[in-house]
Amino acid sequence: MLATGILVQPVVINTSEDGGSALVRARLTRAPTADVTVGVSSSDTAEGTLSVSQLTFTPATWNRFQTFRVTGVPDGVRDGNQTYSIVTAPATSADPSFDGVDARDVIAVNRDSRRLVAGVSVSPVTGLQTSEEGKSASFRVRLTYPPTSPVTIPLESSRPTEGLPNAVGLVFTPADWNVFQTVTVTGQPDGVRDSNQSYRIVTGTTISDDPKYDGLAVKDVLLINRDSPRLVAGITISPLNGLFTTASGGSTSFGMVLTYKPAADVTIPITSGRPSLGVPDVASLTFTPDNWSQRQVVVVTGQDAGPLNVNVRYTIVTGPAVSTDPLYNGMNPSDVSIVHRPRTDVGRFNGAYEGTFTGTASYLGITRPVQGEIRCRIVDGAITVIVPPGSGTVSGTGAVGFALAGGAVQGATFTGVFSDPTSSGMTTARGLWRSSIAGVAGSGFWNIHYVGAV
Repeated sequence: MLATGILVQPVVINTSEDGGSALVRARLTRAPTADVTVGVSSSDTAEGTLSVSQLTFTPATWNRFQTFRVTGVPDGVRDGNQTYSIVTAPATSADPSFDGVDARDVIAVNRDSRRLVAGVSVSPVTGLQTSEEGKSASFRVRLTYPPTSPVTIPLESSRPTEGLPNAVGLVFTPADWNVFQTVTVTGQPDGVRDSNQSYRIVTGTTISDDPKYDGLAVKDVLLINRDSPRLVAGITISPLNGLFTTASGGSTSFGMVLTYKPAADVTIPITSGRPSLGVPDVASLTFTPDNWSQRQVVVVTGQDAGPLNVNVRYTIVTGPAVSTDPLYNGMNPSDVSIVHRPRTDVGRFNGAYEGTFTGTASYLGITRPVQGEIRCRIVDGAITVIVPPGSGTVSGTGAVGFALAGGAVQGATFTGVFSDPTSSGMTTARGLWRSSIAGVAGSGFWNIHYVGAV
């Protein structure tokens, strides 16, 4: 008679965490008188699982092998090959010779996986470039193994002045662990010409209630931020030249603006290099982080500098900027060049003048040449012309009663311009005169020079 037993084959199998499986088969060694049920299970379901939980043999099928599959399970960690067992429980049967018979267990080895391990995939981690003019770059992140709880990955820039990520962290759940999330990094201007700069997006250690994912290190992402030749801290003034003021109060203007947003208020002092020629309407301009890109205008008004009769160049001095922003503090913008033009009206220059007049005089239809000496006093715009006695002479024969002999010349109008500075600094003036006195009409030219203060 055949011995009572349960045959199991093979007794040693291999599975793998990458999904590798093995087949196990079993049958009875002789015919039972009643059904025989054998339970089968894994000693470590974290390493291997079975396709069935029990086998049942009947008096009719006792000698037919029944097969089940054992499949390796990934555990998400690098822990080497792990041994576990396929446990065959004692049989249950109404046949007393089989009831309680315990078949031999199967030894299983689950081979470790180099792929199905809890971790974070970051791609790419090098070769990315941003720029100070706003160019961005991106990388992708996902988990390599399903977590049992949400996993948070913190993100920050090693140099926020060079580049910033669009998120402070990423969260993966058991439902979307293998879906890539994209991180966009945007280059930041730093306001200085400092060439290309390298920096990193620092991926902090993971945070999770899943012990496999809590505290995992994640690769940082290396980037280069390209320098900008345009977005640099500076002060632009325009125009810097080609401007004019006049002694009669004619004004001009120039504008000022910053080229880069400051971190604090920036104040630029403004003074005149020669206040006697031109004066700005403000003592300073202040730019804030809110209005730094808005052009501010300085108006310069010409001043009466006395008996000047030539164009004079002077400057509006823009002093070093004052700010708690180190990029701007002490920055000294260009000064503004202005040409001051003198007045052209005689009456603005106080003083005593003397010279001659020439012209013609007419009386009762007779016209004769006339000439003589004149003296002029100019006080606050009022012109008084004195003709010395006997200075009014008429050329040719016959007097016409020209009344310029002595006393004030009443009714005369003198017009002209200052010009021709002498080597001693005196000023001459020349122009036209007209007069109508007691029926005598006169007109002609005058030429006088400055002789001293009134």
